[in-house]
Amino acid sequence: MSRELARGSVIKLPFGSLYLSASGTFDHAGEPFDPSTKETGRKLTLHFRVNKAEETRIAQVPPELAAGQYSLIVRTSPNEKDIKEAMLSDPVSVA
Repeated sequence: MSRELARGSVIKLPFGSLYLSASGTFDHAGEPFDPSTKETGRKLTLHFRVNKAEETRIAQVPPELAAGQYSLIVRTSPNEKDIKEAMLSDPVSVA
């Protein structure tokens, strides 16, 4: 898996995908990428994106939440900037 991530591949899992993202600044086009150079802000970040079909199945329920039916608003930040929000049409049961 690490070899495929290093090649820039997206690793697809049954519940989501893993991929690497590189960021930082360069002085010229041929400059090698070295994340240990702190002044340039270069870094590699491992991202995980949940599959849309699984997105509503993954949730953390606070232990103090009483059993019952609840309206659920799903809030995601797909690019770590824009927050997207949607309310599920059916109530969610907590047992």
